[in-house]
Amino acid sequence: MITGAGTESILIAVKKMQQTIDKDRSQIRILVIEDEDYARECISDFLELVGFSAVQAKNGREGIELFGKCGPNVVITDIKMPEMDGFDILKFVQVYSAETPVIVISGTDSRDDVAQCLKLGAWDYIVKPVYDYGVLEMAVLRALEKKTLLEENRRYKEYLEEEVIKRSDELLSSAVRFKTLFNLASDLLFIHDGGGKIIDCNEMAFRHTGYGRKRLLEMNMRDLILPADAGHFERVMARLPSKSSVMYELRFVHNGGAVSVMELSATMITTEAPPIAFVICRDVSERRRMEQEREELKARVAAAQRVELVGMLVSGIAHDFNNVLTALTGYASLLQTDAAKIGAPVAAYADKITEIAAKGQGLSARLMSFIRKKRDELVPVDVHKILTETEQFLRPNCKRIKIELDLGAEKSVVLGGDSQIQSVFLNLGLNARDAMPDGGTLTFRTYNEELCVGSERKGCGFIKIDVADTGTGMDETVIGKIFEPLFTTKPPGAGTGIGLPSVLCGVKNMHGSVGVDSKVGVGTTFKISFPLYGGASENVDLSGKRVLIVTEDAETAGRMSERLARDGIGARHISEPEVALDLIRDDASGTAAVIVDYDLQVYDETGFVSAIADAAPEMLVIKVLSKERITLGSNKNYLAFVNVPTDSDMFFESLVMYIRDRA
Repeated sequence: MITGAGTESILIAVKKMQQTIDKDRSQIRILVIEDEDYARECISDFLELVGFSAVQAKNGREGIELFGKCGPNVVITDIKMPEMDGFDILKFVQVYSAETPVIVISGTDSRDDVAQCLKLGAWDYIVKPVYDYGVLEMAVLRALEKKTLLEENRRYKEYLEEEVIKRSDELLSSAVRFKTLFNLASDLLFIHDGGGKIIDCNEMAFRHTGYGRKRLLEMNMRDLILPADAGHFERVMARLPSKSSVMYELRFVHNGGAVSVMELSATMITTEAPPIAFVICRDVSERRRMEQEREELKARVAAAQRVELVGMLVSGIAHDFNNVLTALTGYASLLQTDAAKIGAPVAAYADKITEIAAKGQGLSARLMSFIRKKRDELVPVDVHKILTETEQFLRPNCKRIKIELDLGAEKSVVLGGDSQIQSVFLNLGLNARDAMPDGGTLTFRTYNEELCVGSERKGCGFIKIDVADTGTGMDETVIGKIFEPLFTTKPPGAGTGIGLPSVLCGVKNMHGSVGVDSKVGVGTTFKISFPLYGGASENVDLSGKRVLIVTEDAETAGRMSERLARDGIGARHISEPEVALDLIRDDASGTAAVIVDYDLQVYDETGFVSAIADAAPEMLVIKVLSKERITLGSNKNYLAFVNVPTDSDMFFESLVMYIRDRA
């Protein structure tokens, strides 16, 4: 309760409170409820004089109505009033707006009235008559300040409660994340005290050691360590406080007796009292085993390198021996042909020479196959038979895929190697399987075509093989790279990037071509074309055209020229690549093909083929090569290959087919 005394000190306090409220007093509405007109008007006039906005009510009921309409910031009320007294006003405000300050001005200073008013929620009590209205102003300012403080306190309390909830949630979430990561870690994680007593560990620790959670959490790290390594563990623990972090190796004994080599990284955590150690353990048993095997392998490689030197020597001898036999069989073949025409008895001797030379070539071939992998011989092969066998090979590996054979070609025999053709179809079939992880249909379709690829001439005779799947398909960017060596769209470890390049090389080796149509989400179709064996190409007129044989071996070139002449193909031997390039540039249309020796000297072989492509893009370039020299990198720019040494009839049959098919 405030009386009229102490006016000076009150004014000082009022000035301080005014600093926070004076800026916006006109916005503060004060409801004055007083049944005495004079007193009500005096109070209202004073409040408006000092800047407040006053609203007057003659009695308690009118005051309640105005309270609902204007929403006052402060209520000033008398106690003794008709209809509704000040006690009722206090009760009403306490129920509907307890945060609104109510100041009681009464002519009675009864302790009971004061106590009752304060009990009902009055914020202040002033006794009438009021001689100094500054007391009233200070009471209003103090009530407003108290209200502001209470509101700020309430907001701050709400903020603190929200922060507590937020931080509690974050702490809980952090703990859950830590525990989740802790248990999902692929390494063994341990937390133990300075004495080695295990405090906590992750799920991998339980699975790896074979102990249950309860049992492991009752153990000491020393219980897991092989006794022979216990001394090393003690030394590490003694060094850990000064080093903060230490890496070391120990052997763990699993539940059941198995032993594994573990790499440990221990870190001392000093935020705890007493400090604890956090240890990451990784099983490196396999790594140590591989390192040991690598050392053993190094010793084996050193021994193998010595054997390789011997193999290289044998390879060179076998190669030269084959060249000798090639010349022998070549001349024997010519002798056989001439002797057969005149019926001379020497024909039997020529047959014997050929037979002996063939045995020598077989012996050399077996030796070469032991040294390095060789390419298949080109022989008549039934594509339909190969496709039927391929379907049987693929079926066990394609259980979720329907494999269909649509063998519509009437003619299906080509010149090639059965294992090489099968390798082409197997590679495409397995690629199709990988492109259909959820199942689908793989179709092998064949049909004949009489029109040569890139030619207007009828009657060449081709078999077309479409290998179609209903898989994921490829975009244009991938299609442009699929035949590049080592390119793969499969994840690491799932693909080598040599399947499709080997398909391309195999198809080219058998005078064929390969293309691809694909659409993402629809599927892929590989279109392969092989010339039919024994077709109508023998009737092609090559008069007026020549074949250039580019080699320094005049003897081999002479044999080739003579044999090609018997098939109506003119040939010219050129030992200098530059001369051959000049002839091609001057008369490309008069050149049916260019045969290039694999052992071409002086001129860079790849550069020579590129120069031919610049001068005559459609020119057929045939590489005559040793079987063991087939490589994707060095041979990818050639349109065709033929092998030497081999049976001369097969060699020339393959060579003539290349030339006539592209004529």
